[in-house]
Amino acid sequence: MYSRLLVAFVVLNVLLLVHGFNSYHVPPGLDTTEVSPGIEALQDKLRPLNILMAAAYFPGHLFPLMGLGETLVKRGHNVTLCTTVMQGSKILPKLAERVGVKFVSAGYDTMSQQDYENLIREFAVNTINMELLTRYMGAIPPTNVQVKDQMELMGISQYDIIIVDMNTLPIAVYFSKLGIKTILFTSYLAPLTALIPQWTVPLAPLDQTDDLSFLERLFNAVLQPIFLLKFRTSFEGVCALDKNFSVVLGNDNLITYPGMRFPLIVTSVLGFDFPKTIGPLAHYVGPVLMSSSPDLDPTLSKWLNVRENRSVIYISMGTTGYITSDMAQSLVQGVMATKYDAVWSLRMSNRDILKDIDIDPNRFYLAEWVSQQMVLKHPSISLTILHCGMNGVQESLYNALPIVCLPYSFDHYEMSAKIQTAGVGVSLYTYFQSLFVGKSFSPESMSQAIKSVDTTYMREQAQRLQLMFYFSGGSHRAAELVEFYEMVDYSHLAPAYVKYNWSWVQYYNLDVYCVLSVVSCLLLFLVYQVAKSLARCFSIDYKSKLD
Repeated sequence: MYSRLLVAFVVLNVLLLVHGFNSYHVPPGLDTTEVSPGIEALQDKLRPLNILMAAAYFPGHLFPLMGLGETLVKRGHNVTLCTTVMQGSKILPKLAERVGVKFVSAGYDTMSQQDYENLIREFAVNTINMELLTRYMGAIPPTNVQVKDQMELMGISQYDIIIVDMNTLPIAVYFSKLGIKTILFTSYLAPLTALIPQWTVPLAPLDQTDDLSFLERLFNAVLQPIFLLKFRTSFEGVCALDKNFSVVLGNDNLITYPGMRFPLIVTSVLGFDFPKTIGPLAHYVGPVLMSSSPDLDPTLSKWLNVRENRSVIYISMGTTGYITSDMAQSLVQGVMATKYDAVWSLRMSNRDILKDIDIDPNRFYLAEWVSQQMVLKHPSISLTILHCGMNGVQESLYNALPIVCLPYSFDHYEMSAKIQTAGVGVSLYTYFQSLFVGKSFSPESMSQAIKSVDTTYMREQAQRLQLMFYFSGGSHRAAELVEFYEMVDYSHLAPAYVKYNWSWVQYYNLDVYCVLSVVSCLLLFLVYQVAKSLARCFSIDYKSKLD
């Protein structure tokens, strides 16, 4: 009898255990054939949105923004892009038309395409030149005013939410303070907040690793206030140009806004971007790439198809990088010394450097422009040589291709540091080398760099980063965040010290520490007086005994 009861008990427990496993693996609430009433209600609430995107004319910033716009259009929303254009450039209107985004020009940029090209050439020689930096940064405030004015002419109230690029941050703050739902969109998280200490992580544009030495930490401690001052200066610049900016922005601590007062979408991943303290409204979504890339040119496609897998290097200096004749000579000779052929995307405005260089057409395919995403997907591509602009880097790593870095300026050096720290590439020179010696390298160092990234370790690390990019969500996650914040709002995520406009005295608890210090001093003084009185009493008693 007892044995039967024991068997029955065991069978019952087994059944319960199996039922428990089944319940764990297929929870009724998560059955894919059902939709919970809450989700159904949200789906009914979501309607086609009128979305306005604003940006300054910088291709590296505009392409990811276009990728987000393309995804939002596919999800049924109406998307408009407002930005300035450079005289002589026709890329933006065509690109917007291709992805289904309505394009509205805010007028010509303060720099023409030719001015921009000339500035790029000067930067190739002078890595850091205050006059050049002033000219470059000086073009941003007028652009902000132009774009803001055009957005107001279009009737900002007709839009449900606006998405603003980092270079038009004053516009984001301006419309946010007017009560319009605003999202900031950026390719990397710069030290933008005065409240969260950032000195523990490398600062752009330096190529520092995340394991900062004493000198690097010292350098960062000095540089961080300069970066904050730079952003403050950009705000002061737009305020000086436009009184409406000045009235609305006032003297508020504008640097606390990104990721603290309105959402910040970062098109990178933690693990490639150095981990750092972020605001509750900051989201890493990974690369936001356009899916509707043009097909490969038939001639290029034929050239690639006859080559073996992993036998070709892709070379590009992007839309901003400029390569000198000496660099081009070393690059060509360095590649020729390896087993690889190369596809080189080189702008016509930079082609003059090749006039004295002997290039074997059987080894090199030269093109003014290529469909970069399609090239990088081709099985013949093995690795890339890039100037380290965010788009090229992300597209390369999205296809698990290691990188040889030829950083050009600004955040390119920071990007090359992240590439090396992640173990997915090498750089041929550092920021300080380019500053004091110049951007130079030998053919031998180029061929050695190519061989050093053509390793199992580098490829495995690139594949690991590729998975991180895949699982971060990309354009679809960014689009979901736009929809979510339009429906739900984001005021509930603002920290109290931001929501209630705490002063820096309140945030750093200085008033509390002052009171505690005073109390501590009073207590010490009291202890001192008591000790002094006791000492006097003991002294009097001792003297009386002696007498």
